[in-house]
Amino acid sequence: MAASTVRGAISGSRRRVLVGDLRRVLAGTPSAHPSWSPTGGRLAFVHLAAGPGWGPGDIAVLQVRSRRITVLVDHAQMPAGATGYPFAPDFSPDGASIAWLEAFQDQWGEIWVMAADGASPRQVTSFGHSQVIADLDW
Repeated sequence: MAASTVRGAISGSRRRVLVGDLRRVLAGTPSAHPSWSPTGGRLAFVHLAAGPGWGPGDIAVLQVRSRRITVLVDHAQMPAGATGYPFAPDFSPDGASIAWLEAFQDQWGEIWVMAADGASPRQVTSFGHSQVIADLDW
């Protein structure tokens, strides 16, 4: 994000979204790995666990216009087969899907994908939890 504003975050408008606006919506809760949807109307991010240091989090999406936050992947209720925690969500180029990484203590990972509304999460790699994946890009 830009230091002071994010331009064009609401599709079809020239309104600027101030970083402070996002801070108020997130209520000071630590977050990481922001990923804008192709139209700029949604922001996927990892909502980190409260407490000191980095911890497992949830994948959430902020609807910029309404400022509504929806948790799509709850770290405490990961899909069947997942044994780590979710991070690094990334919207597909058409905005219809979100991919994310499942990781455990930055040692290994698998790639998962779901519909942008959180439906139908599925694992798309089978590394046997033996590969380190640092980031995603479609």
